[in-house]
Amino acid sequence: MAEERLPLLTLILAILSLVSIGGGPKLMAPFAHEFVRVHHWMSGAALAGVYGLTRGIPGLGGMILLVGFVGWTIAGTAGSIVAPLALLLPSSLLCFAVAPFWQARPGAPWKTLAQHTIRPVAVGQGFLGGIAVLHIAQGGHAGLAVAAAAFCARLAGMQTLAVLGLGGVLFTALQAMPGVTL
Repeated sequence: MAEERLPLLTLILAILSLVSIGGGPKLMAPFAHEFVRVHHWMSGAALAGVYGLTRGIPGLGGMILLVGFVGWTIAGTAGSIVAPLALLLPSSLLCFAVAPFWQARPGAPWKTLAQHTIRPVAVGQGFLGGIAVLHIAQGGHAGLAVAAAAFCARLAGMQTLAVLGLGGVLFTALQAMPGVTL
């Protein structure tokens, strides 16, 4: 049964490779939609758990590990190998194909337009990814409050470790309050 899922998983990841901008958390909304809601290949809690696990691993390989774990969950060992390739290869090949054309036209007005147009799309995908993580992790109102506080603290220039500490203290305080859903 897991092997039967591999072609569709590959197709979904290849399409996401070409339409996602920035990868990482920005892919969580489409992952939650496709893998949890549409195909029911994994639970929201499992996806949130894998996401949390791979975010805690240092280095640049978090996204590759996330997709590898998701692929393994959905399609076994073959999925853990094919899924990262399906996510990385299409966009990489597109970049290699477009790069000479892009570099040959410095200062072209359409390049400036493209760069300015893509920014809000990337930001929107980032917000949707964050909301998707909160939703599938079933963070409830407390999770949303902690996320909003962390976002504001980071915007105010607070250091990352301090934001994490603040988030932990706030979440613990909210958890202790009667009637607060976590």
